Amino acid sequence: MRRTGQKARPGRQNDDTGLIAVLFMENQTADLDGVTEKYDVDTTAARRIADLEQELHESRNDLKATIGELETVNEELQAANEELLTANEELQSSNEELQSVNEELYTVNTEYQQKLDELTMLTNDLSNFLSSTMIGILFVDSNLNIRKFTEYVGREFQLMEHDVGRSLQIFAHSFPEEDIVKDAKEVSKNLVPIDREVTAMNGRYYTLRIAPYRTTENNIRGLVITIIDSLGIHNE
Repeated sequence: MRRTGQKARPGRQNDDTGLIAVLFMENQTADLDGVTEKYDVDTTAARRIADLEQELHESRNDLKATIGELETVNEELQAANEELLTANEELQSSNEELQSVNEELYTVNTEYQQKLDELTMLTNDLSNFLSSTMIGILFVDSNLNIRKFTEYVGREFQLMEHDVGRSLQIFAHSFPEEDIVKDAKEVSKNLVPIDREVTAMNGRYYTLRIAPYRTTENNIRGLVITIIDSLGIHNE
């Protein structure tokens, strides 16, 4: 404890003695306001450790829950992936089948094109043959509507391309003595062909033939009216 000294007030000095009085006083430590608490390191550390363990426990629980959710999502993704693999396999199988069908279709189309080319060539050959032999052919359906005709017979009936589909009964022909419509109706009814020589207005002789139009299945699908230039055939 620190001690401080104070000098006594100077009094009346006795010139005879020459003495000085010195007084020493001890300072008192002032009392501290409030309550003083003792700091316990062990208790604080234990409390902090407990708090950290609680946080760690909660973090572990949260992590565990997150891992569970991730596992669930992973299983769902795995299932979806398996479904996609299955769908991909089915799609691949369908693609192979489609490719096979496409190859078959290509083969059929090639064969069809070949048949079409053959039919076109055959039609051209037939048209050239009929033109060179001066034979006219007129195809009509069961109602005597014009389906098709060659150029040679078209001149004798004054037919044009846009007349296809019209009735034969409305067209005049070059054979005034013949009732071709009546003969055609009779052949349609009896299915017995008519074959005779007729004379045109220009004096030329023709062979007229009216016969049923038969399909390969032997079905009747109208009539075939044929006009042949008899003089031209004879001269050839």
